[in-house]
Amino acid sequence: MEISLKKWLDQLKRKIKNYHLNQEFPRSIQSIVTSNYIDRRHNSRTNVPLFGKLSPFPIVKFQDQVWKIENISIGGLCLVDEKEDIDIIVGSFLNLELKWHDVKGEVKARLVGTSLKRKHIQFISVPGNVMEKIRLLIKPGYLGKKFNKVKLSHKDIHAGIKELWLSPSGDHLKIFQEEKAIFNFQNDDIFIENKQGPYLLDSKKKKHLMPLSFINDMIVCISNFKEPSEAVINLLRNLDQVAMTLQKTEDK
Repeated sequence: MEISLKKWLDQLKRKIKNYHLNQEFPRSIQSIVTSNYIDRRHNSRTNVPLFGKLSPFPIVKFQDQVWKIENISIGGLCLVDEKEDIDIIVGSFLNLELKWHDVKGEVKARLVGTSLKRKHIQFISVPGNVMEKIRLLIKPGYLGKKFNKVKLSHKDIHAGIKELWLSPSGDHLKIFQEEKAIFNFQNDDIFIENKQGPYLLDSKKKKHLMPLSFINDMIVCISNFKEPSEAVINLLRNLDQVAMTLQKTEDK
């Protein structure tokens, strides 16, 4: 059936008008997501260990409660909601408090997805000092994800190595018996033994304790190993004890 040019143009105008209305005023959360109205998180994410609080990572408060987070990036975070206590719908706006020992701030955000007792949250407005803290987590977290546990050779076993973790960059972690470890990180051999260290050895075998910022990088890096073992978790806890002791000293 033929139609006039005027009628065809009128129909086209109506379609264009309806399209823009649907884009600007979505009728449902599903239409918001499918029309890409909400940006997804595309930034590199640093995993946060769920076995306990480690000092480089923030405490996250929402609705007057402290929540565990699974990962964090400069674009948002994944909040763990095991009991499904957070009763908000996708697209809702919310305020979070992120707190470290020396920095805290309120972050404006929105919920962009839910899955398996997880809430995926996108940052909208982040204070500068909070963003600076988050950025410090990204690089060591990225490096840590490159490590894999490898099978020990007979030579490694005879050398007393309990576990060996390798990265394509050449960085590696050797864990020995009795809570001793050597972490080759950023071209330095870092020694950790009996809850002491981490430290460097100079040519005269003198120990030099690593600065707090470096220890925090180590903690974040090792926290992002794939499927960390009990030995790795114990090492992390020991490093965190050292970091907290140094932090208290610096705060005095």
